Amino acid sequence: MGRDLLAEYNDTPRNIGIDLLAEEPQESLSSAAAMALPRIGEDVFNKGYEFLQQIPEYYQSAKTEVPAMLNPFIFDPIGRGKQLLAGIAEVGQGLANLPRGVAEYASNRLNLIPKEWSENIWTPGDNTQAINNIFGEPSRPGEKFVRGVGRNILAEIPALKAASLVNPLKFTNKNLAKDVINARNKNIKNYTNYYQKLFKDAENKGFNDALYNVEIDIPTLNKFSPAKSIQGVLDFNKNPTLQNAHAAKSDLLRIQRDLNKLPTLRSAERQQLKAATDAIDSIKQNMFKNAEGKIDADMLKKYENIQSGYANDVVPYKNKAINEYLRGESSAEEMVNSLSKRAFAAKRGKHHPRIGIKSKIKRHPYLTAGGVGTALGAAGVNYLREK
Repeated sequence: MGRDLLAEYNDTPRNIGIDLLAEEPQESLSSAAAMALPRIGEDVFNKGYEFLQQIPEYYQSAKTEVPAMLNPFIFDPIGRGKQLLAGIAEVGQGLANLPRGVAEYASNRLNLIPKEWSENIWTPGDNTQAINNIFGEPSRPGEKFVRGVGRNILAEIPALKAASLVNPLKFTNKNLAKDVINARNKNIKNYTNYYQKLFKDAENKGFNDALYNVEIDIPTLNKFSPAKSIQGVLDFNKNPTLQNAHAAKSDLLRIQRDLNKLPTLRSAERQQLKAATDAIDSIKQNMFKNAEGKIDADMLKKYENIQSGYANDVVPYKNKAINEYLRGESSAEEMVNSLSKRAFAAKRGKHHPRIGIKSKIKRHPYLTAGGVGTALGAAGVNYLREK
């Protein structure tokens, strides 16, 4: 039989204040450390063997418990609810006893720490009888199953998450695309609300007044920029609010980025770049300026934090692949393939793990249809050779 890793030992207690160097140890610490992994491996093997031996018993129990659990004619919500709570209470009991159990295992089985260290750890002990007195013992078919669900809830939660992650239905290109679009729309909505709340708070503090001091060279921008590309700037010029200032700054930053990508600038482009850069600086210097002419540092910090979050959570979704899919110019498969690499994968891949998993499966030489066929073919050839 395997060893109970968390069982209590009946060793004679020693004084806690003992001088460890005064007593000759039965096993040196270095020797115990070297043997720790083999002993843990042995105990895990023994526990696994015990589990395998108990499978027939589990199976026999499941043949009555599972059908009873699903039978609507013997449904007892109160009794099953009490057994679920009893199972969860047993989880709490196990967690409370865990530190003492681990310490005892480390001292009595692995010889890594003195026994008195483990004996000095408080433990509530076995409260199974108290739990039964409160919630009752399983008495009707299906109640043992429910209690087991409660008892193993900590293991079931990650298992359910893993099952959800690898659900084959969620790996279709259509569902992967849907997941991306839903995340995009949710993030856009969230950051729209963040900006609106910030601008409303700022307007209530009178920060809009300073925006009349913003200087923008509209004639130059109009001359060298399409009207559509500076619509936010034109709106701000007519109605200088914080929200319009933000939109204008976005237009100007886009012009600035596009011009800075060019290897050389002609005279007109230099004028356009100067007008855009000066306007950006003027907006920044007046966006959160109070009545005393000073920038409100707290409001500016909030604005910068929202901008940073927007760059990470929204901008990656405004890429060519997603825009083409939304316009109906590409398929879900084409969009998913594009998002599985480069910038989107680097910035948002962790938020869409199924895209990465699917991409790795497609690239794996043994997990694709061709790879499986090749492997089976090779196995068949080897089989014939052996014959």
